[in-house]
Amino acid sequence: MSIYICAIYLTDYEIHILKIDSNRWVGIQN
Repeated sequence: MSIYICAIYLTDYEIHILKIDSNRWVGIQN
């Protein structure tokens, strides 16, 4: 479960910092 939480944290962190590339990140996520 810790990995799942870490993944969510990193994802939110990346999106929060790379707002400009948020669309591309979402594309990778999906």
